[in-house]
Amino acid sequence: MRLGLVSAKGSPGVTTLALGAGAIMDAIAVELDPSGGDVECWLGPVGEPGLIRVAGALRHTADPSGVLADHAVEAHPGLRVVLAPTGGEQAASTLMAIGNRLAAAMRGEDSSVVLDGGRWSRTQPTAGRLAGCDVVAVALAPTLGGVAHSRGVVAALRDSFGMPVVVVLIGDRGYSPQEIAGELDVPVVGSIAWDPRGAHALVTGGASRWWRRSAHGRSIRSFVDALAAWAPEEVGARA
Repeated sequence: MRLGLVSAKGSPGVTTLALGAGAIMDAIAVELDPSGGDVECWLGPVGEPGLIRVAGALRHTADPSGVLADHAVEAHPGLRVVLAPTGGEQAASTLMAIGNRLAAAMRGEDSSVVLDGGRWSRTQPTAGRLAGCDVVAVALAPTLGGVAHSRGVVAALRDSFGMPVVVVLIGDRGYSPQEIAGELDVPVVGSIAWDPRGAHALVTGGASRWWRRSAHGRSIRSFVDALAAWAPEEVGARA
C-alpha cells in the first residue's frame, strides 16, 4: 500500500503516526514536509538527508525501482525512514526538484510506503507530492477547530488527486467519529491515542515490544487494520 498522511492547521502527531504506521506495515516512511523533517531533530544525526539523494537519483535514472529503499536509514529498530532536510527552505527545494517522479519510485518498491506529507495545502508549490498514493489520510484533532481547518483540505485532496481520502483522529476528546464523518462526508478510519509517553518511546527506541503494547502503538495497529479492511479492493490488492 502507498499511504499518504497529512494534517491541517492545529493537528499534531502526523510524523509519529507515519513512523508508527510504517513500523506496523513494515513499510518505508518518507518525510515530505516542505517545512522540514522532524526525525533528525528528535534523534540527532542518524544519517544523511536521503531525500536529497532520492531527488538526484530520480533525475538520472529511467528505472526508479528501489530508490527509496536504497536511501532509507534504520533510525531505530523497525523504523526505516527516508529523511528530509531539517531546514524548510532546503526541504521545499528538494521536493520541487523531485516533482512528480515520486509516484514512479513508490511503484518500484517491493514494500509498502508511508508518506509524511506534513501540513498540506492545494496552494503550495509542492502540493503534488502526494501523487501516486493509493489513499490519503487526513489527521485531525476531533475539535471544532480541527474539523473546520480540515474541511477544505479534504475537499482539495479529492479534487487534486481523485484518490480515496479518509480521516484519522488524533486523540478522542471532542466530537465522535460518527459526527466528524457526517460533517466532512468522509470515512473516519481510526483514532490515535493521545499518548505522549508511547510516542516518545517510538521515536527514542523504535518499534519495541513495549511501544507495540502502549496505547499509542495499539491505536496505530488498529488504524492500520481498519484501513486495510476499509480500503477499496483495488487498493487492498496492492497492500
